[in-house]
Amino acid sequence: LDGLRALCAAAWSAAGDGVCALDADKALARLGL
Repeated sequence: LDGLRALCAAAWSAAGDGVCALDADKALARLGL
């Protein structure tokens, strides 16, 4: 859960447009992982 929270925070920092509301695959793709 902490890792997921960190990923969400990183996604917000990288995109800043509600990545947390997207599914995990889209969030990872947004981060380029």
